[in-house]
Amino acid sequence: MGVPKDEMEKELDNHGIQWSFLQFNSSSIGKITDMISFSRAVNSIIESGGIDLIHARSYVAGDVALKMHKKYDIPYLFDIRGFWIDERVERGIWNLRNPIRYIAYRYFKKVEGELYRNAAGVITLTHLSKGIISQKWSTDSDCITVIPCAADFSVFRPENDQQKKEFRIEQGIPADDLVISYSGSIGGVYLLDEMLDFYELLQKRYPEAWFLFLTPYPAELILARCKTRNTNSDRIRVTYVDHRDINRFLNLSDINIFFLRESYSISASMPTKLGEIWAAGIPVIANEISDFPRYFVEGTNGLLIQSITSAAMQQCVDQVDRLISTDPEEIRSHAQCYFSLEDAIKKYDLAYSRILGKYNEPAYDE
Repeated sequence: MGVPKDEMEKELDNHGIQWSFLQFNSSSIGKITDMISFSRAVNSIIESGGIDLIHARSYVAGDVALKMHKKYDIPYLFDIRGFWIDERVERGIWNLRNPIRYIAYRYFKKVEGELYRNAAGVITLTHLSKGIISQKWSTDSDCITVIPCAADFSVFRPENDQQKKEFRIEQGIPADDLVISYSGSIGGVYLLDEMLDFYELLQKRYPEAWFLFLTPYPAELILARCKTRNTNSDRIRVTYVDHRDINRFLNLSDINIFFLRESYSISASMPTKLGEIWAAGIPVIANEISDFPRYFVEGTNGLLIQSITSAAMQQCVDQVDRLISTDPEEIRSHAQCYFSLEDAIKKYDLAYSRILGKYNEPAYDE
């Protein structure tokens, strides 16, 4: 659930931030009018004066920033959340047989190189994508800052054993049973069948194991998939949890799991939930993609599978006892080195300062 508009306005106002709110459309045609109104709004703000830097979040905003840069010679920071154009296609969001989607794809592919080459600075989520951007679009690596999605460590934190046991009993889960969880949307790049494969192997070793899905995805679709596969769903629980309650529900589990489909665009992705899960002191089992090897300490904060095979998953199952014996505070402490809000803010501040000439060192990197 998002923050209500009036609450957001009040919060921004308290920090001296002026917000020009625009209503966006979900239809293909609506997106064209969105971009026109977006450009007009930014142009109007610039014309009012006092703008030294444009911070463009992702490709649509980047396209507007590029136009304003060419018109007014104002530098812009291009802040990507991934290789957006390729994500839309690889995840089936854009069907290129749709003429409007195809035109949009061709347009953004055409300007993509310009967005990177003309940016005064680039923010990306992964070191892997930093290398790709630098090599593919000849962007100076000193201008590229890596900031993985940060977690709010004041919200996500471990609960003590007694709290966990009491809440498990409230939820109808025996206090001492093994529980694995998955949090977030299902579909797209997240591989449901492979996660169910892992759960089946886990149940052979731990018959009492539960699989908890914290997702807005319809429970009946997950359970129907279990039935089709002949996966025992007696200990599978599917529930939607408001973000305000997600930490408590995450703490029901001993391990969190997610497998992602490998692709070109995934190299620039870093799931927000990874830092949040670790902030809660919960180890993660995942497949080896993107920058994951940088952050995983094998057998401590999680396990990485190089390829999603039965043999590799069985090796993980064999290490579950060791994994769940890790001190949650050790997992949390390691995560704070990479995913804290304070570190992300510091990196953004240095990126702004460098562009505005207040700081002459290369982009901050860990």
